[in-house]
Amino acid sequence: MWLDLMMISVWGGFVALDTTAAFQIMSARPLVSCTIIGILLGDFSLGFILGTLLELLWLNELPIGGAFFAEGNLGAVVTASIGILAAHQTGRNVLALALALIAGTLISLTSGYMVVLMRRINGRLYERLLFRNNLSFKHVSRTHWAGIGFNFIIGLFLTGILAFIFGLQLFPPIIKAIPTTWDNYARPIGGAFLGIGCATLWTLFVDRKQWLWLILGLAGGALAFALTW
Repeated sequence: MWLDLMMISVWGGFVALDTTAAFQIMSARPLVSCTIIGILLGDFSLGFILGTLLELLWLNELPIGGAFFAEGNLGAVVTASIGILAAHQTGRNVLALALALIAGTLISLTSGYMVVLMRRINGRLYERLLFRNNLSFKHVSRTHWAGIGFNFIIGLFLTGILAFIFGLQLFPPIIKAIPTTWDNYARPIGGAFLGIGCATLWTLFVDRKQWLWLILGLAGGALAFALTW
């Protein structure tokens, strides 16, 4: 258990860095990050499913400039960690993933304010440099690395603490207390997230008038479905 928490916490820190502070190699995108969480926790399929749903959901959230945005990348890591840990503890994947999706979405929305706080802290750090005597490149470099380190630590602790609280302590006893017959009522939640994600994808194509790619994508998806049915 503790090894699992340590691995996903470190990965959460890396995702926090890759979102804006460093690298930016797209490994923080939900489809990639959740799949890796699934691999780390020994459940590729659940990680991939959650990654697909959350990638569609947060597809139009881009950390550009000083705009406010939901922290969908780190929130996706937390969601996947909670869902897979709770599913392994209870053996009830449907209900565990449904609760994780709801909790993870709320966490993603509220974590956007954490991003604002981090920007302010980094701004204060650099503001202090303006009033420093004998300012050198070393001082600027240290401040820069301090901001990056702070970002990693926030991602690490946020992922680990929330995964422990929701995935191991809170959701498993709640799920066990709910009759198994209720699992069928939780199935539409995943479908609802898929529907919202597809609507988001649709608006992105429509707003940019990329009808050709939309039609080709739908045709390709239909063909793949027909061949594998």
